Amino acid sequence: MLSRTTGLGKVLMAEALRRTESLVPGQKVKIAAQRRLEKFYVGFGFKTISDPYEEDGIIHVDMIREKGNGGSGIRVAGGRQ
Repeated sequence: MLSRTTGLGKVLMAEALRRTESLVPGQKVKIAAQRRLEKFYVGFGFKTISDPYEEDGIIHVDMIREKGNGGSGIRVAGGRQ
């Protein structure tokens, strides 16, 4: 099992955002993030746009990465619309 301290999550997220930007440049990315990972996503330019809510027994927040921030209109995770 990989340790959470390897930085692999950051590498994967950066690559996912890079590829998304290459497919649909300049669009927003909206995600439903587990609240405990909110700071992680803020580090990639996401902003929280909802109050916390429970989904599948886990507290989540909706987050968005705006146009011009390398984002995409592709919905990356579940969440409310």
